[in-house]
Amino acid sequence: MKTLLSLILLSLGSSGAFAAPAKQILFLSFDYGDANNFNILIDHMPAEYQYKVIAIGKAYDLFNNRSLNNRSLNGSSFNNSSFNRNLAHSSQCLSKKQNSQLTANRSQLLPQSSLHCLFDAMKQADFIPDVIVSSMSSAALAQIINAYKNDTYHISKSRDSNEKNTKQTRIIAYYDNLDPYPALSPLVNANSHHRQVRYPEHYTTPFLHQLDDHALNALFIPNERIKASFIHHFNSKKLSQNINKAIHIVGSPALMLWQASPHFIDSSAPLKDKNKQTANNSNANVNVNANKITKSPFITTCPTEQQMFKLLDIDPSKKTVIFAGGTSQSYQKAFIQFVKAMAQLPQYEALVTYHPKTQGHLEQAAILNNSTLHNVKLVDPHKISTYCLTRLSPVFIVHQSSMGTAALSVPKNVIFITKNYTNDAIEHGLADRAYQVENIKKTIINAFNKKPNSHNFYTYFGMPEHAVDAFYLALKNETENTRRSL
Repeated sequence: MKTLLSLILLSLGSSGAFAAPAKQILFLSFDYGDANNFNILIDHMPAEYQYKVIAIGKAYDLFNNRSLNNRSLNGSSFNNSSFNRNLAHSSQCLSKKQNSQLTANRSQLLPQSSLHCLFDAMKQADFIPDVIVSSMSSAALAQIINAYKNDTYHISKSRDSNEKNTKQTRIIAYYDNLDPYPALSPLVNANSHHRQVRYPEHYTTPFLHQLDDHALNALFIPNERIKASFIHHFNSKKLSQNINKAIHIVGSPALMLWQASPHFIDSSAPLKDKNKQTANNSNANVNVNANKITKSPFITTCPTEQQMFKLLDIDPSKKTVIFAGGTSQSYQKAFIQFVKAMAQLPQYEALVTYHPKTQGHLEQAAILNNSTLHNVKLVDPHKISTYCLTRLSPVFIVHQSSMGTAALSVPKNVIFITKNYTNDAIEHGLADRAYQVENIKKTIINAFNKKPNSHNFYTYFGMPEHAVDAFYLALKNETENTRRSL
């Protein structure tokens, strides 16, 4: 049976005889969003770090593809690394069925046998992280953090059991969403004789419910505008210090995916001097802290616009809109509204990418059910990414996805097809909202008659433009705190 637990390590430390010990980072990944951000961070990792990824749930396949296709930054084949030989048995830690259960239910926990297998593998590799950076999208990730904090599997000491080698691992939660942290008003069951209070589900709820109190040393969030929402609504009992001190603004590395270049990340561009790069030095072997940057496997070279028009068999003379699909309960009704509007806009073409979590059956059914519809095409996002498709249009449409806010960084004219949902971009007029068919039609037409918003996206949201730099600067502070505490 194919097994689905991914433990990945590339040795990125300096090899000099007197080099300081590499700082070890463990990334915990579950969703596509956090996996995108972690992949960018890994590809731009300074040389003084080593890392490992525990990728479960939806993130597994993405990181597994990386392990098969990538080479280490030192040029050696990933699959030949001694680390992989040490962890040959770790592929048995989680079955395909068990991982499917994690994917289907964010509250699902890892079997204890899988946890034991994981930690045994890390002990065999002498990997004792200075810092854990975790997404907030699964209870299973909190389960791993709790095991570290409680030293359940005695991994804090190296194998010589010397007390001086005990590490105090610092735990960081990374919220990669661009929307504010929500206020979760309690819901009361009025039909019960006993007052039963529960809270509506947010994707972070299972993670925080499972996480031990005071487990987090720091909280990394993407921008300043959502900071107040964390101060007011985040469960501060999960933090080991005052929430104002715990929060770091680190940006969103995955915004690099939106850049309108055939090669989204230049494999030779230094982090701090990208804007100074010229054609004469584009192939130079520049470095960042002695570390050459490589392309992420998530970032592919896009076809040209002409190639995409031909591949998708669409008329370049028509105005094209891009629609990125969703998965929420209210998504289906919103998409049907969009389809009805497009049926009345024959002079426009719509390219729809379904969410990678799905197979596009919902979208296909809605398109087929409208027998008069000939101007909406479903595109497999695994063949041509949504990021590539956005090069064909100034208009980007979503239901309630944070991709809508992210698209403002390009910039694009963004439309949210939704009835009650709102966010910062909508409330401040940076993006449009429409739901009724006539309103959707008018909003699409108007979007082609205006230039994308000229606001400075990064200034408006209080977001570091060079997110990788900001992330590693904050991470450096956390690892230095770890060293000082030993």
